Amino acid sequence: MRVREGMVGVVQRRGRPRLLPPGRHWLVPGLDRYVGVVDAGPQVRQVPVFTAVDRDGATVSLGLRLAWTVKDPVAAVTEIVRVAEGVEQLAVVSARNHVGAVGVEEVLVGSGALAEGVREVLAEACQRWGVAVDRIEVTHLTRGHG
Repeated sequence: MRVREGMVGVVQRRGRPRLLPPGRHWLVPGLDRYVGVVDAGPQVRQVPVFTAVDRDGATVSLGLRLAWTVKDPVAAVTEIVRVAEGVEQLAVVSARNHVGAVGVEEVLVGSGALAEGVREVLAEACQRWGVAVDRIEVTHLTRGHG
């Protein structure tokens, strides 16, 4: 098995996790079980623009940029199937929840509060996945039609 540069491999030997640094590794059939690989460096992901509805029924278009780092590779490959998709989906849900709890004017004026609210929810949830959320930025914020 070859682990690419910047990645960390995870195998289980007799049920105990082992981390594999970049390079070639031999796995013993029946003894080693491949679990997965994870990018060990900082990750940045742009969330496509999505809509959210505020408490009064008005819509807001939002775009987010998420930055995180995997701190525990074993948890990142055993607690969740795809870290990046999980972080993105959780960010969208928590942003929609935040917008739904306040009025559209509050969201448009306080995008910092929105980003901080999403970051707090992500930080708490992603800790189980071995992920540290570094930064959340609101990249797009406009009032929708409706």
